[in-house]
This record gives sequence, structure tokens and C-alpha cells, in this order.
Amino acid sequence: MDQVLVTVYGCTDVGMQRSGNEDAFMVADLTTGDLGVSSGDGTHTIGERGSLLMVSDGMGGEAAGEVASEMAVSTIRQALMNSSGGLSAADRLEGAVKTANELIWNHAQQNPEYSRMGATVTAVLAQGPSAYIAQVGDSRAYLIRGQRIKQLTKDQSLAQLLVDSGVIEADQVATFPQKNVIMQALGAQVTVNVAITSIELRASDCLLLCSDGLSNKVSPEEMLSAVHDCSQISEACTRLVALANERGGEDNITVVISRFEGEALQADGSIPTITDSFGVVTEEYASKEAADIVERFKNTAPMGGMAGAIAATSPDSLPPIPITEPLASVEQTSVTGPSFGEHASAPETPVMATTAFERLSAEDGAPRSTPGLTVIGDSAEEDAARSPVASWMLLVAVVATVVALAVGFYLYYPS
Repeated sequence: MDQVLVTVYGCTDVGMQRSGNEDAFMVADLTTGDLGVSSGDGTHTIGERGSLLMVSDGMGGEAAGEVASEMAVSTIRQALMNSSGGLSAADRLEGAVKTANELIWNHAQQNPEYSRMGATVTAVLAQGPSAYIAQVGDSRAYLIRGQRIKQLTKDQSLAQLLVDSGVIEADQVATFPQKNVIMQALGAQVTVNVAITSIELRASDCLLLCSDGLSNKVSPEEMLSAVHDCSQISEACTRLVALANERGGEDNITVVISRFEGEALQADGSIPTITDSFGVVTEEYASKEAADIVERFKNTAPMGGMAGAIAATSPDSLPPIPITEPLASVEQTSVTGPSFGEHASAPETPVMATTAFERLSAEDGAPRSTPGLTVIGDSAEEDAARSPVASWMLLVAVVATVVALAVGFYLYYPS
């Protein structure tokens, strides 16, 4: 029987500015039950039940984020171990992620100190020559094939939502004031809609999973170079984490890299593009009410684009968004957008928000007055560090207030 071998390594780092690590990752052989990584590259044969790779980024402050991310990866693994062999791989993976969401949600409801806990997850279930990717939040999965790299997941973030809707341009995301706002997280709502995609693996394919602590600091091209330049994938992981830390390391940093080989996999040249081996199983995490967010951004008069987006994030600009049924999704069989050699992957169907979250205050974790948004970050200082435009706008507001007072004083008390 033809086999698929996977060589994998993962690591996580607290970064340069955080006091604790709210990221988690897991590597598991679901057939034998073995999990974890050794001090170097580890190789195993993908068995009947598949192999699991995961990255999760927790949130909620104090220990809540750490608890949420650890619950996410451990629950998904256990649910897949217990799942029926009669289900498809995609259904098993989706069900496991929903089980994790329910468990984290219930834990938060029963423990007030964890009431704001949540976690992203990017999980890969590799079974035979196929890999299925589950996505909630804004951690990422990339495919490296030969000299090419492609992002396989789509960020479930406010910034990506506005890019998809034409409100802001892709090159404005880095300076968008609320770029750390995500639209879904495990445990942040009673139900979650999981985006599932798939990829047909080829010999020597590499999958790279990471938290935004890496993707915010290291470009896809640099990820590709690290994997190709290093003789061991463990060395590539270490190099990427070090690079993110060199550039500030404001967030926790996690990366998992796997390489697939074996007689069951065709050679790279057997298909023309990555797009041709990629499929969307389901990506309907959108809700009708979330469309109102986009319209509010679009219709913020008299401004449009980035200025309108900034204005629309003012405290009273967005109504609460109740949990609802998702919008009917548009069928997709492949990724549209950039060609095979480009790193950006973006199915062009707009992706909307599904539920309402609130930002956390720096002092005590109480919600601020901006409904409709969740921020990954535990303090005002972190928000400011991630959002330079927001700090600039605050300065402008202060100056404008001083000028207005001076003009008013002059009008009412002329010399």
C-alpha cells in the first residue's frame, strides 16, 4: 500500500514584550495517539485516521487566553480521536472544531474570571494525499510547493472584510487602526461557523501554520526562503521566530512546518498550479447583520476609504450584532485571484462577521463602548502599538479641540 510520510516540527515563543504566552500548537498522529514534537525534525507515516497539525492564538487577558488556546488544541485532538470512521475527513474536522467552541464557551460561562476568553485556530487534518484545513480567526496556513508559496486560509478579520468589500485596499491593512480586530473566535459565541478548505498534496509539499505574531512580522517570501535555505525544518522554524523577534516581537510567535513525501503523492509537475489542487469545502461564516458593518463603513459621510473606516470605528458607530444564521455562501471550487507564483490567496467572495464582540479595557478587562468588535490584545498600550494611525488620529483630535476652544474664546471675548 502506498504511504504518505510527514516530517514535522513546531515551536512557540513568548516574544519580546509579552509576559506570558497565549499561543498553543499541537502535532498528533491520530492513528497511534502519539503527539508532540522532539528536539528535532520528527517523521511518521500518516495512518488510517490521519495526522493533525494545529496553531491557536488565545485572547482574554490574564490566564484566560492561555487556557482557551490549550483547550482548543487538546479538545480538537480528542474529538478527532473519538470521531466516527464513517464520516468524511472534512466533517470530522469541522465537528471537532465546533466541539472545542462549545467546550470553551461553556467553560467561560461557568467561570466568570474567563468570561472574555477566546482563541483562533488553524487546524490541518492530513489523510492520505489530501489535507483539510479548518479556520476560525486570523492564524494562517501557507502551502510551499517548489519555489512558490500560497496562503491557503483567509483572515476572518475586520480588515479583510473591508478589503473584500472594497472599502480599503489590501496595502492599507498594515496601517488600518483596527487591524487586530477579528470577527470570529472559539468560545466567544455559542456557535461558530468553520471555514474548511482542502489541498491535494504533492511530493515535497510543505505546510506552514503560524499565529499572527509571525505573519505580522515576516513576509511569505521570507517564509519560503527560510524553508528552502535550511536543511532541517526545525532550523527554519527557529530562524523565523528569531526574525519576528528581531523586528519587535510584540506578540507571541508560533510556527509549525511539515513536509510531505511518499509513493502516494504525485510529483509537483503533475499539475499546473496550486489553485488547481485547492478546493473550498465551506466558507460560510458570514451573517446578514455583519453586512450592516460594511455598509456603515461604506456610507460614513463625507469620508470614504481609510478615513471613512477610521470614523466608522468611533465608539457609537456600530450596533450590536446578534448571533444569526449565516448568509448563503457562494459556491467555490477553486481560489480566484493571483496566479500560481504569487503568495496572496484570496477567494473574492466577501466574508462577513457572524457575531458581536467587545474590546477589553486596559484596566480591568471590562468591555469598552465599541460593540461589534473583538480585539486580540490585553491593553491600551498593545492596541496603540498595533495601531499607529489610531494614535495619529487622537493627536489630531486633541489639536482640533484646542484650536476650537481658542477660536471660540476669541469670538466671544474679542480684544
